[in-house]
Amino acid sequence: MDLLEREEGLGTVYERHRLWKLIDRLDEKYRFRSVLETPLGRMSGLSGPNPVRFVSRGIPVVQADPSYRTAQEAARLWRLLRGTVLVTQSEPPLPFRDGAFDIVLSFHGVGQGSDAEKTVRDLYRICGRILLIIQPNESVCHKMGLNKKGGGLPFGHVLRILEQLPGAVVEQGFLDCPPWPDTGFAIKERLPGNVGRRSRVWRWSTLDFLKGEAPSQKTIVRRLSFLEDGFPEKFKSLWAHHRYLVYEIFR
Repeated sequence: MDLLEREEGLGTVYERHRLWKLIDRLDEKYRFRSVLETPLGRMSGLSGPNPVRFVSRGIPVVQADPSYRTAQEAARLWRLLRGTVLVTQSEPPLPFRDGAFDIVLSFHGVGQGSDAEKTVRDLYRICGRILLIIQPNESVCHKMGLNKKGGGLPFGHVLRILEQLPGAVVEQGFLDCPPWPDTGFAIKERLPGNVGRRSRVWRWSTLDFLKGEAPSQKTIVRRLSFLEDGFPEKFKSLWAHHRYLVYEIFR
């Protein structure tokens, strides 16, 4: 199946819409003028659609990923959507000048290991205003070993690295807290006889939404967001799939 036509699953669609909601809110507050997203392939499903709000506003958007295949898929996506985005195959240290972008978005971009601090410092270096970092949350599912997808650098470690740099955390919280556990597999894969593969009910794709073919997606996600929007942070700390921080750069 063509990579751009594959089904993402309800979990990824929910996750993407919640990320879009966070980005929308930040952009309404800061009105960013330039954007970098790196890397691109750490959310399951499509690579590239996260900065769609900025593209629709016509501001400069650059995307970078160390994988040639992922970068090419993102470039194909924007051609299909007729969006103007510069997509490049690059890995840290990224080939951009200091403070080049108003906002730098990193979704699961800080892995574990000796290069983690270098990655955070490089994201900081090229960011001129707001750094948005999203990392896996140490949820109940992670602690019970139910999620086999693997994670990145623990959130607290990212904070400790940033505390050494001029700036301040202006917001942090939990993202992607739906009424199902973060199991790391698609629900349809566990249905008897893979009935989900043959049912339109189980087709979930953010590309369908972006092409105007699934306008009800946003409403469905909003109805499923009662845990995320209505429950206390203490609960979300145990259940949410991701944590995020908004870091304002002082230069």
